[in-house]
Amino acid sequence: MSIRQIVKSILPNPVLDFYGKMRKKKKPKNTRYHGKETSVLQCVIAYNEHGGYCVPLSAYMHCTPQAVFKGAVWERDTIEFLTSKLGHGDMIHAGTFFGDFLPAISRANGIHTIWAFEPNPEAYRCAQITTLVNNLDNVRLFNKGLGDHDSIEKMKVVNNDGVSMGCGSRMAKKAKRYDPQTLIDVEVVAIDEIIPRDREISLIHLDIEGFEKEALSGGIQTIKRCRPILLIETLPDAAWLKSNILELGYHQHPDKIDQNYIFYQQDD
Repeated sequence: MSIRQIVKSILPNPVLDFYGKMRKKKKPKNTRYHGKETSVLQCVIAYNEHGGYCVPLSAYMHCTPQAVFKGAVWERDTIEFLTSKLGHGDMIHAGTFFGDFLPAISRANGIHTIWAFEPNPEAYRCAQITTLVNNLDNVRLFNKGLGDHDSIEKMKVVNNDGVSMGCGSRMAKKAKRYDPQTLIDVEVVAIDEIIPRDREISLIHLDIEGFEKEALSGGIQTIKRCRPILLIETLPDAAWLKSNILELGYHQHPDKIDQNYIFYQQDD
């Protein structure tokens, strides 16, 4: 006689009926790792050749965490480009995620300060720990996104099934199209307002999932003043690029680095 048959022969029918009904009930979604700030940060520390990282478990299966868990470097060519082009100025680094670029770029020769921006509260908390694990004292980390003016915006951090979007989290430009349960409020600032005017910026790196145009618009005065190299993942429309970036003497490099476009002044 099987264990199931033994249990059925021992337990009274009312108990068996109740147990059956409970098993048929739909299990609640796992809400622990939904990208929203909670009292307990679900994370793990992983390492590669550049240092240690606090990785959010909500993004466990995403490509960047998976690379780090294997001891590999995600977007190695991008990191090598950034560290070779920083010069002696500061760097603006938006879309910091859990800080997967921070150990390498913060130790690049000649760099002064990294101004790092991450609006997702969970990823920001992980990036804070990454800076502590690596003792990075030249990183200014902000729990904010970059845009064309200071504001509060909606950010989509989970998909419709409640699963974290990880590094794919993005500003919801038309928030009414999305399920409110997938959105959080985040603070957005303009580069021209938050970067002191006495700081020299040598490079701006934007990996912000389609919000690059807004971030560049909010940093036009800084770009005009410093003429930094621009490394951006998503291109604004051609007309805007021409009238706002190319008109300043920028050229687009014919090749991309990983998925990033490069804009530079002729003498860079």
